[in-house]
Amino acid sequence: MTPKTKVCTKCGKEKAIQNFYVSNESKDGRKNSCKQCHREYMKNRRRTERENNPEYMAEQELKEKLARDGTNICTVCKEEKPREAFVHAKRYSWKTKKETVVCTSHCKACRKLYRQLLAKDKKGVLTERSRIIGERHKAKLERQVQERKRVKNERKRQYAREYTKRPYVKQKAWNGRRTAYYKAYQKVYRARLPDAFIRRLLCQGTLLTSADIPQDLIELKRQHILLGRLLKENKHDKTQSDNERIARRIGGDEQKAQECVH
Repeated sequence: MTPKTKVCTKCGKEKAIQNFYVSNESKDGRKNSCKQCHREYMKNRRRTERENNPEYMAEQELKEKLARDGTNICTVCKEEKPREAFVHAKRYSWKTKKETVVCTSHCKACRKLYRQLLAKDKKGVLTERSRIIGERHKAKLERQVQERKRVKNERKRQYAREYTKRPYVKQKAWNGRRTAYYKAYQKVYRARLPDAFIRRLLCQGTLLTSADIPQDLIELKRQHILLGRLLKENKHDKTQSDNERIARRIGGDEQKAQECVH
């Protein structure tokens, strides 16, 4: 049964359970801090992150300077121009519930040239300035795509580094190495044909134990296995030699040679 109240770990006050955000990490399904404390914490955290980011602070200082001077920088021609040279658009803020007028990112001149780029003349030839603006715009888009790819690859590498450090991943990798080592050891172990291996073969499907197997029978079984391996190798070598001999007769086609042998 879900409790009706909960104590906030930040302010220490007991509040209704509806004043806590939903969380899958806690047992009761709610966060340990109330909504008010959590919002205050996230607000301070974002402020701290912005203050520790020099690029963001430099951008904010530039925006404040432009706002004081009544100018703006065009993202296409990279020139600082007065606000009257930019297109103004209305933006609605869901946070303040108000509609404000803001400047667009490109000036009127670049906007006009960009429209000329889209609307070609009758011959289908672009003007020189329109071509330059189009190339700049294309280069900007390419840089944005490359930056997105770089960020995406960096996130993948970071995730891979963190993934390999997880305990169950390390255990899985260790199990794989142990299995490979065990298979290699079994291969070498069977190739040597020790007495314990032959005793186990002789005891399979019987009521005998390892102590009931005499040494003479072990040696006989070892010679039998070695003889079988030797016959198998000779048969393989003979099949290969027959294939090569027939292939030479029919013109070097080894596939036809194998069909002839079978």
